[in-house]
Amino acid sequence: MKPVIDRVCSIEQIVEAHEYVDKGHKKGNVVITIVEQNKNGVAGK
Repeated sequence: MKPVIDRVCSIEQIVEAHEYVDKGHKKGNVVITIVEQNKNGVAGK
């Protein structure tokens, strides 16, 4: 069995991701990515 990722959205796109799922369009999982930023606004690891 293999996981199916339908769509990857950033945390800023959370509203659109929920609407996509709520409308029944998804065929697999919808992944929300969260990127932590340091004090300088640079994405960390």
